[in-house]
Amino acid sequence: MVYSRTEYPEYHSWLNQILNGAIRSALANGEEHENGSSIVAAVEAGRGIAIVPSVFSAVAGPRLVFRELHPRPVALVVGLAYHRRHLGPAARQFLKTVGGLSK
Repeated sequence: MVYSRTEYPEYHSWLNQILNGAIRSALANGEEHENGSSIVAAVEAGRGIAIVPSVFSAVAGPRLVFRELHPRPVALVVGLAYHRRHLGPAARQFLKTVGGLSK
């Protein structure tokens, strides 16, 4: 189970690194999904396994088993995008909290 290749190319690049360049053969019979919820549902239904960010353990809770990969893969970098002039108070506070507000 993986995210859609067309919608999440950075995820596929990350997987290719983890799989030492063997992503095509590893995913030959894999299912592509548009979102994390559908990946969790597919794994829960017994249709396969998924390599996912650790945040998935909070989403799925005790329904699924999560194991860390060893060696630990390079982190998938996540960033923030926002319009500088159109930030509400909650968004501004969030950006301050995570260090993403430049001024």
